[in-house]
Amino acid sequence: MTSPTVKQSWLTPTVIGIIFVFIGLITAVFGIGILLLILGIILIIWDQRRPKCPNCQTRGQLATTRSEVLNEERGFGIVTRQDRVQTQRGGQQENSVVSRQERVPIIRRTVRTYYRCGACGRDSWVDSVNQAEDFSPPQPVMREREIREREVITKEVLVQCRSCGARYPQGTLRLNWFPQFRQS
Repeated sequence: MTSPTVKQSWLTPTVIGIIFVFIGLITAVFGIGILLLILGIILIIWDQRRPKCPNCQTRGQLATTRSEVLNEERGFGIVTRQDRVQTQRGGQQENSVVSRQERVPIIRRTVRTYYRCGACGRDSWVDSVNQAEDFSPPQPVMREREIREREVITKEVLVQCRSCGARYPQGTLRLNWFPQFRQS
């Protein structure tokens, strides 16, 4: 399925801004020229900050369709915190700001945002990395279990009777050694 081709206008906000800047420079002697110059610069900056379609290069036509988290990494980072402190010296109250740095748990997420261009109808995406302080409870550390294999060799040890010389497995009751005392 092909999307219909939309004819792009050459009269973009950047072009209008450049025209305003040019007219403003020419008429800078008069009061309206400076106003047109400032308006043209603001229009150019505003238009250049709008996202541009990577396929058709049109600005301002991208609409977000969805976003998904690709990767999450947990770690530690440095955060600067500021505390406001009020002190009393004599009859005067002083306000000061104390800055301190802390090592805190952070979570770093890679997010993919999908866009669709309104001019050409094609899809594109942008990956961004966000880093924020991690307020979730600590996750248990999963370590790989060490698997130790051990070969166990069992050998039956026979004990020789002192009186008759017969051999019996070690741990056998003495009553079983003598046939007349065996339980049936």
